[in-house]
Amino acid sequence: MGKESIVNRFNRREAMFDAAASRLVKRIRKVIEYSGFCSLAFSGNHTNDKLFAILAKKYRNAEFWTRVQLFWLDELCIPGDDPESNYGRAWRSLSHISSLSPANVHRINAENSDGAEQYTALLNSGILLKNDTGLPVFDVIVLGLGVSGQVAALLPYSPYINDTEKVLVARVAEPKTEIISCNRITVTLPVINASQKILFVVCGKEKIDVVQHVINQHDEEYPASLIQSPGKRVEWYISL
Repeated sequence: MGKESIVNRFNRREAMFDAAASRLVKRIRKVIEYSGFCSLAFSGNHTNDKLFAILAKKYRNAEFWTRVQLFWLDELCIPGDDPESNYGRAWRSLSHISSLSPANVHRINAENSDGAEQYTALLNSGILLKNDTGLPVFDVIVLGLGVSGQVAALLPYSPYINDTEKVLVARVAEPKTEIISCNRITVTLPVINASQKILFVVCGKEKIDVVQHVINQHDEEYPASLIQSPGKRVEWYISL
């Protein structure tokens, strides 16, 4: 991960979520002031549910949402209205934001057999700027952290950690794996690393060891540790 990451630790989860939401909103506003719009992407995890609720409550009437393009970094291969859908869980809160247009909300249609190809085409359509290597660039992404160091749907030693050919890939998991129980579509690590700003929001005592490893080490056993953090680009909000 690198020592340039900014690490914010909190004793109370409520304080952590409030701080993360405030920082996220500040960043969104700054990006919009500079470029006129902000591309924001979330990974799928239950930790973000609380963040969504705060955004929908404290900032539901904020005008900046009209300038936000909203994306996801991974999705279960299930319909969007399924209770476990990453999009569905987020939209239950975010749909209360009156100025966030559904036309600016871009979910992964992971229930479709060509869902990965569809999302790749979307990200390559010009809706996002690209970096020098041709990868689409998100202005801000918000990530969780799994107990095995996974990020988005990239598990330890995933073949897509160093994938430079595809923007999105469908990954088949063993049905009874403890970490993941069904197929998912995920953005690859190079796309995550191309993002302008990365916020990690992590809570749970069971993640104490993995957080320390990810922040201080760099290896494929912990995919999140491979996220690059030059220039304090990565910020952590942690309550363990």
